[in-house]
Amino acid sequence: MRAHRAKRTFARVAAGFMLAGGTAIGVAGTAAAAPATTTVSVPTSCSWHSGWYDSNHHWHQGYWDCNSNGNNR
Repeated sequence: MRAHRAKRTFARVAAGFMLAGGTAIGVAGTAAAAPATTTVSVPTSCSWHSGWYDSNHHWHQGYWDCNSNGNNR
């Protein structure tokens, strides 16, 4: 009976370590997948032109326009 209890206890402890290890790996995996933050600064004299679809249904990305005003000439 003592050997049977020892096997059962060992199995429970092993399962506990596996569950704890899986949780640690899961938490580390989501932390590693977090996107890096990026800081962007744009001069106040620039303006943003947002994207648009043309008559052929093609997407044109937006762009920064820093040359349309008199400050950069």
